Amino acid sequence: MRVIILNGPPNIGKDTLGNNVQQLIGWPRMEFKEALYRETASYYGVDLVTFAMLASGRTTKEVPMPTLGGLSPRQAMIHVSEEVIKPKFGKQFFGAKAYELVQTLEDRHLRTVVFSDGGFEEEAQYLIDQGCEVHIIQLHAEGFDFGNDSRNYVTLVGATMHRIDVTLGQPMADLTAFLNIFFGETE
Repeated sequence: MRVIILNGPPNIGKDTLGNNVQQLIGWPRMEFKEALYRETASYYGVDLVTFAMLASGRTTKEVPMPTLGGLSPRQAMIHVSEEVIKPKFGKQFFGAKAYELVQTLEDRHLRTVVFSDGGFEEEAQYLIDQGCEVHIIQLHAEGFDFGNDSRNYVTLVGATMHRIDVTLGQPMADLTAFLNIFFGETE
């Protein structure tokens, strides 16, 4: 199974690129944080669908909420990931959950998947350890960094590394750069 991980700072366009790849090529877009949504909603005793909507909404993911102990959905996910799940189950927990998703695709004879939210070496390493062909595409743009995020750029031996210099406001240019990586020069 080939696993492509889009790796870049918040708001750089990972989801947009992943969605465009899915629409054009049909490679499924998945997220490591799917399991984190479930774990965080369970930890705070809130509805999963509502939480996922709030945590992925551009205008709501940074808003503190009483149901999350005064944390924003983003802060709550970081807390659950870094202070609850990883200390208890290990840093590869979300990589293992992602591998379970990858296996369901492989069972359906799909050979490539795109994760639009990679940012932890342990998650990608778990996939490599399970025999996946892992490609990490680092997205870069001036003025974008990981600031107050728990993720960072991932560089791993065993993964094929790529870089895309994002053209802000021009998602088709980023898609073209992606296509060039996997299919050679496109027009």
